[in-house]
Amino acid sequence: MFGWIGNIYLHLFLSLEITFEALFFVIPIKEMMSLYHLYHEMDNRRMLEYAKDVMSHSLLDVVMKRKKISNKELSLKTNISVSTINALRYDKGDINKLEASKLLSLSRALKTKMETLLPNIHLEKSI
Repeated sequence: MFGWIGNIYLHLFLSLEITFEALFFVIPIKEMMSLYHLYHEMDNRRMLEYAKDVMSHSLLDVVMKRKKISNKELSLKTNISVSTINALRYDKGDINKLEASKLLSLSRALKTKMETLLPNIHLEKSI
């Protein structure tokens, strides 16, 4: 089971181009373990489809759901308007264009790295 989980996480990491930390927010280990019986005999593409479905909104939305924090609570902690958070959460705003200070404020309030909130970061690959 753990070999399958490791293989799936690696496959998702390479396919989704997000950090491992973000990946563990998208599908925590406990959830992945519960999915083993359902998906372990299927093609890895099914797990990719599942992960993309979970990520139907932004990574900010996924992290906020996992941390169980509302738009209003996050707004109070970050001094970012509820409407801005809502726009970023539901992909109506581009988090990549957010001021660095606001991104830092979001990551601190959510107790996560800034990279976790950024989709499609391209990690430099060394040979």
